[in-house]
Amino acid sequence: MTLLAYCKDKLLLLLGTWTATAAVFLYLLLCGLTMDQCGLLLTAWMVGFLAAFGSGWYRRKKYFAQLFQTLEQLEKPYLLGELMPESVSLEDRLYREALRQSNRSVLDTVHHLETEHTEYKEFIESWIHEAKVPLTTLQLLCDNHRTEETRRILEQVEQLNLVVEKALYYARSDAVYKDYLIRKLPLRETVLHAVYHCQSMFRKNHMRIDLEIPEDTTVYSDGKWLEFMLGQVFVNAVKYRGEGAGLVRIYCLPVETGVCLAVEDHGVGIPAEELGRIFDKGFTGTNGRGTDNGDGIGATGFGLYLCRKLCRKLSMTIRAESVRGEYTRMLFSFPDGSSLFAREATTPCRNVTETPNLSEL
Repeated sequence: MTLLAYCKDKLLLLLGTWTATAAVFLYLLLCGLTMDQCGLLLTAWMVGFLAAFGSGWYRRKKYFAQLFQTLEQLEKPYLLGELMPESVSLEDRLYREALRQSNRSVLDTVHHLETEHTEYKEFIESWIHEAKVPLTTLQLLCDNHRTEETRRILEQVEQLNLVVEKALYYARSDAVYKDYLIRKLPLRETVLHAVYHCQSMFRKNHMRIDLEIPEDTTVYSDGKWLEFMLGQVFVNAVKYRGEGAGLVRIYCLPVETGVCLAVEDHGVGIPAEELGRIFDKGFTGTNGRGTDNGDGIGATGFGLYLCRKLCRKLSMTIRAESVRGEYTRMLFSFPDGSSLFAREATTPCRNVTETPNLSEL
């Protein structure tokens, strides 16, 4: 709060004071006091008034500076009424009490909404886990009775699994800390497991996988979440593969710190003007509008959005490079976990008893 702003706020007081001062000055002259005597009395009066006025400005400035500092430090600004600094001003105390009464209503509403949101998320997670049971049973039945018909059913089951998992990870994305474990992972093995989960989709669309990751490459991340993010990138690589058989190259790029994993496809590519928006929630772009490219899953604009959100939670980064009609390259950058995470034990990836072989795809 500047002095000029305070003066504007107190303009009526200042005008009244100066008017009263001029009237007193004339009255004293009419009473027979000399000009010097009147000037001395009025000077003493004005010095006292200006001192009180300046002191009032300083106290208000200090009070509001403390108030806004408290507001900036609050994670939930609507709690300001409970933490407002004490003030001798009656006006401040009345405002504080009004804010407190208003905030009680806000807090009740927020608590109600949070409870509903939590219950809804818990229901969605429970429903997803229940839906996975028949899907897993269907997958086992198809695996045990391999025919052309069951192969087609298996492809649809795989697609359903991808959609159901996307819903599950989206429901959990705001509370990743409850469901992740950072460990030292063998990158090649993790990528192979992600490929394994999408094998039917790759086979159906005649996609070839070119894996160029050294056996000894390790990263610090959560295997389950990393497999999910890679799966979303694989889905996009198949969905926008272009004409004929496609190729997905998976390799590491040299970086100064950590590891950078590249997933590159030679599909339709992304228009340059849309490249900066592909991680926005709900953005489908030119490629995703009005078509599912024959894979049975239309663009939703949530896959890459989830990838970026989860990467931030895991101290990773994801970015994209693309040339329209030539290639799209997704780059996952992993931090140097040796200084961030204490656990060094290597953990195997989930749901697969042995490392898949690319020749089986």
